[in-house]
Amino acid sequence: MMEIFKDYIDEKETEETEGITSTGQSTLAYRLAAILFLVNIFLMLVSSLGFSTTTRIIPMVIDLIISIGLLKLNYIARGFALIRVAGGAIIWPIIYFSQYGFSIFSLIITIFQLGFTGAIFLLLTGKSQKLRIIIAIGIYIGFTFLPLVLLLLIATLLVQ
Repeated sequence: MMEIFKDYIDEKETEETEGITSTGQSTLAYRLAAILFLVNIFLMLVSSLGFSTTTRIIPMVIDLIISIGLLKLNYIARGFALIRVAGGAIIWPIIYFSQYGFSIFSLIITIFQLGFTGAIFLLLTGKSQKLRIIIAIGIYIGFTFLPLVLLLLIATLLVQ
């Protein structure tokens, strides 16, 4: 499978000029987006170990491939990342609300998903200004990372 993505992962098609990619974002924004994808993989793995009946292998592999491409500053990876988060922002809430109805669970998972996708959109679109990067990371930490970690800790305490 990795043979298919060899060129995508190996080639560095973004030209760096003083920390700005050919698409106008800073190299820092690309790398921060890659880190968010890696953290997302870790959170998916942790949440599926004891609290979910299914392991989301395919989304984890997709996120891993995208994060490798972003770390290598590949502009094609940016396109795939934007497609992935746009799909995630639209498809996952529909799945959760259709599967679980209008419940607290659906609402919380949707907030997590929109925090992640919003942060990636801010990092990989428009001009990468310092404030924009700070807001993106703040959105991710405030709406995805900290709430999910707290929820996992509470669930762990309740299970014991």
